[in-house]
Amino acid sequence: MSALAQRHLAFVGLALVLATAAACSGSKSPDASSAAASPAAADSAAAAGSTDAAADSGAPAALIDPCKKLALADVQAFFSAPLSAKHDDDIIGSAGGCIYHTADDHTNVEIVAVTGPHAESFFEGNAKRYGTATIPLSGIGDKAFRPAGDVWVYAMKNGVFCMVDSSTSHARASLKGAEQYSDAAIPDAIAGTIAERLATLCDKLWQ
Repeated sequence: MSALAQRHLAFVGLALVLATAAACSGSKSPDASSAAASPAAADSAAAAGSTDAAADSGAPAALIDPCKKLALADVQAFFSAPLSAKHDDDIIGSAGGCIYHTADDHTNVEIVAVTGPHAESFFEGNAKRYGTATIPLSGIGDKAFRPAGDVWVYAMKNGVFCMVDSSTSHARASLKGAEQYSDAAIPDAIAGTIAERLATLCDKLWQ
């Protein structure tokens, strides 16, 4: 199963949990098809039909749009192949996503930020998906990890979830420092260093 398929299954599972919680509270049930449409759909679906602390206070979570928050040069600095940026139009609600890709989509990396009451659920959902195959990243936000043998970052700071991820190992072919590991696990010493560098993109989103 591809990494993208695994990630979507994880988010679909989260969508079902949030939908059940919304139904039990008497709120409007989200549409299942829209909940499965994107990594952040579960958050937006639950937000549409439930009352949370942010809504009760009259201060809904502010959307962070990585395409606007980050300059293309911020991301390009990590890759040797020329990248373009496009919004992930499947992401709605209190999540924003930006896809950085080459013309042939051989390199395809997505950066996602989730604000609001479900941000923690996205962090925990990804941690559960990888299980024991997670490596903590110290000094990054309030907490962060990367998958064992890989460089992609999942992190939380001040209630905001940040993800720097790719649906394919081919992205490593142009990721500086990881080019030779496009089809193999990356040694921990190398993966940790690259992940810490990629995490600076989350730092920019959190500012």
